[in-house]
This record gives sequence, C-alpha cells and structure tokens, in this order.
Amino acid sequence: MFKFRTAVLFSLACLFSSDAWSITGVEIYQGCSVAAQEDFNYESLPTAKAMYVGHCLGLITGFVEMIRLYEGTEAPPVACIPDNVTVSTIVDDVIDFLDENRAHWDMSASVLVIIAIKNNYLCEA
Repeated sequence: MFKFRTAVLFSLACLFSSDAWSITGVEIYQGCSVAAQEDFNYESLPTAKAMYVGHCLGLITGFVEMIRLYEGTEAPPVACIPDNVTVSTIVDDVIDFLDENRAHWDMSASVLVIIAIKNNYLCEA
C-alpha cells in the first residue's frame, strides 16, 4: 500500500510539473505499459521511466476523480465510470485505445487519455 501511495504522490507531482502538458501519446503509452505489468516495481525504475509512469497514473487518476466529482451535478457527464472500476483497469483501457489509435500518438497525452476514458465508459442516454 505504501508503494502505491508513493507512486500516486509522484504521479500527481508529475502531472502538475511544467512538462506534464507537453507529453504525447508515445510517452503516455510507455508509462502506462510499464504500470500495467504484473511485476511492476516502481522503486526499481530508472528516473525517465518513473516519470512516464507518473504521468500515466497521474492523468488517469486525475481524470477519474474529476469525472466522479461531477457525478450527480447538473453538468453533463464526460463519462460514466462504475464504482467497481479501478485505475488499473482504466490503465489497460488506455493502452488498448492507444494501440488501436497509433496514428494519433502525436496528440497531447491528456487529450488521448480523456478520449479513451470517454469511449470506454459511455453514459446511457
């Protein structure tokens, strides 16, 4: 649990760093691919990979929390993520989305992540 908290805190720090908004689909794919591995060990990663993992987890966690924060308000929903869906599941969803949309890897990572979440968790009309 401590390692996960450390990873999340580092992720949030990376998210709000000045370079966080300039990363592309390539970097987010690299980070999410590492984070999705079963034997993922954050402490053993080189700094560059740790940054990409931080960006991946930070973007996904931030968007999920934002989406859940707006549930029940008058704002139209961006996506409808069931309560039992974990960040790990969404990381896998983002990887799948990026695999299917390699032509768009030059786009902003934040845009690609929110599109992946929206496409995977459509709200019922």
